[in-house]
Amino acid sequence: MKIIFYASFTDSNLTTEQEEYFWKAFAPVDGVRLKLEVIASNSNFRKMVYEKTKGNPLSLLNDLTRVVRESYGREFVLSGISRLCAFYLAKDFDVENEYRALYRYWEGLHLKVMGIIDM
Repeated sequence: MKIIFYASFTDSNLTTEQEEYFWKAFAPVDGVRLKLEVIASNSNFRKMVYEKTKGNPLSLLNDLTRVVRESYGREFVLSGISRLCAFYLAKDFDVENEYRALYRYWEGLHLKVMGIIDM
């Protein structure tokens, strides 16, 4: 896990309720809000998915795990599961309306900035 990093961003179109939540949760005394436009071609920059109802995991993944266990007596392990789990959160966090960029360091591979947009 020492080689996996992520950055979280919130959609800037916030309701009054969301706006109040962010100020109370992340800047109760003082703080600033930065608005950035992020354009990424990286497939590991995407919108977070939250549980539909508290305590119910993603139904497709849950169903696959159950069917493989019941039909074949094996445990289903999805390739790239650590990456997949980085983009799914509990219902409790859905107010954050988050986008997340995930980066894993690979020996010899370096992150390259393609450009910066002035605002």
